[in-house]
Amino acid sequence: MKELNYSIYLRDTPRVLNGNFQLCRLLDLQSSGGEWRGVRPDEFEITIRLESTDLTAEDVQDGIRTSMPFPHVYIKKPGSHYNSGFFAPRKAFVLIYRGEDAHKFYKLGLNSSHLAWQIVVTDEIKNLMKRIKETLEVLHLHGAMDKLDALAEQLFRELIIQGMANSGIDVEECRIRQAASWLTGHYLEEIDLDMFFKKSGFSRRSFYRHWEKIFHESPKTFLRKLRLQEAERLLGYHSYSIADIALRLRFKDVSHFIRIFRERTGMTPLQYRRRIFSAGSRTV
Repeated sequence: MKELNYSIYLRDTPRVLNGNFQLCRLLDLQSSGGEWRGVRPDEFEITIRLESTDLTAEDVQDGIRTSMPFPHVYIKKPGSHYNSGFFAPRKAFVLIYRGEDAHKFYKLGLNSSHLAWQIVVTDEIKNLMKRIKETLEVLHLHGAMDKLDALAEQLFRELIIQGMANSGIDVEECRIRQAASWLTGHYLEEIDLDMFFKKSGFSRRSFYRHWEKIFHESPKTFLRKLRLQEAERLLGYHSYSIADIALRLRFKDVSHFIRIFRERTGMTPLQYRRRIFSAGSRTV
């Protein structure tokens, strides 16, 4: 069975909301090949090139030549002089906007001289493309077009973030940010920082050096801040005693918790709790 290529026209599809990024057209290309040469229409095109039998995609746009392995993103500017050269059938997912909206994408963070960048097709990107396709099945239901615009914008944001990361962040910074992400999701656990540094692929000294360039505080302070933020939330519940909270958040003992909490807020946990419930009673 021949694989199908879909071009879905969206410009005149009614919206409920006046969103900032409104799709004009969407292409779902399962096997598109050939050659394109000439002046681009007044459209801003974001092409997600997923796979091909070609090793690279060769493009020339306004005299700028790029050669990019798959998968990658390629930006086609409105009114540009563009030549794709001949290319073998490829799979791609394409978002197309009005040419006059191009500036909105540059304001979002896209580098105007950045025409192409490699990507990793993450589960998040796969899921967004899947949800976009599912929304197309109910396109003319009330509000569906607004949802489609929002999903397409979220997809492009994911692509921009990858492009910015690939062009400006070194390997050590990526590893440190991954480590910080892990701490943010596991701060309730008992954490041996020396073991944590080792698992992250750093010596203690090296980890601290790279970490403090990004976060400007020690990993211990970062972790303690997460726990104290949770302490503030838990103090809003009558059912948790101060001792329960100290134990839950891995502080050495109650007195240590009280001292650290007062350093952060200027109040003891009990004073903080009384303030919360006093404020609550005044608003009832």
